Amino acid sequence: MVSRRKKLIIVYGDGMDKYANYLMQLISSKDDVEDTVGIPDGSVEATIWGEKDYESSVHSLSSSTFVLFVGVGPVATRARANMEWRYGELGMHFGWLGTQACMYVDDSLNRENYGEFVRKCKEYGQSFNGGIGLLEGYQVDSEPVVLADEDVLVERVDEQGESDKRNEERHDTASEKWRAIVDEESDAVHGRDEEDAPSAEIVPVANPMAIVGAIKTPFRAIAGAFDRVGANIGALVSSGESRDRQYTLLTRIVYLEWLPEFMGV
Repeated sequence: MVSRRKKLIIVYGDGMDKYANYLMQLISSKDDVEDTVGIPDGSVEATIWGEKDYESSVHSLSSSTFVLFVGVGPVATRARANMEWRYGELGMHFGWLGTQACMYVDDSLNRENYGEFVRKCKEYGQSFNGGIGLLEGYQVDSEPVVLADEDVLVERVDEQGESDKRNEERHDTASEKWRAIVDEESDAVHGRDEEDAPSAEIVPVANPMAIVGAIKTPFRAIAGAFDRVGANIGALVSSGESRDRQYTLLTRIVYLEWLPEFMGV
């Protein structure tokens, strides 16, 4: 017995055809090599319509036809009014009611949660132009922004605690040397001889202020690195490219996680 393919109409609003086409590509790909990836290969027959096409043909559609709205166009906005939202994370949303579903993103992605977004991209294997790579080609304060690879960003975010720990250790070492110098000077002032002095080894320092510089330098480097990453992410978000990446990742998540449940395949 040959199973019937279920029909899906992907309806896109202004500027959303890119993501509708991406979803179509994922649906039509033969990716079930060992296990089922997303929907089973060949189980869904998808077509792409613009919102105007949908409005002109909606009265001829049956209730068994699955429809997925992409974006926040007027047709999608009306359709999603009573939907149940099944997924909402990092500004990405997907939900459905009956045989109609909607996916869209909002502007809640920012420099505070962008590291989590990068990790989500890596989790789902989503790349952009060969890599998640951040912000190449942007300028902040009239200075070119250096490309910040996603691994570098995640390392800076995830290992911030380790960096702080290492710098605290440097700080403690420098402080011990400084205290040794102070103790030595105090012994000289109060006339204590070498036998009465603390037994800890005193390390001669030619320039005590260099210790202060040694303490400050790592912290300045870390602060500068985070400032640059923050500026880069701010440029990405303000440019609108972050929204493009949200939609791209959301399309992949919908295909892999939610489309099978929505269509019952």
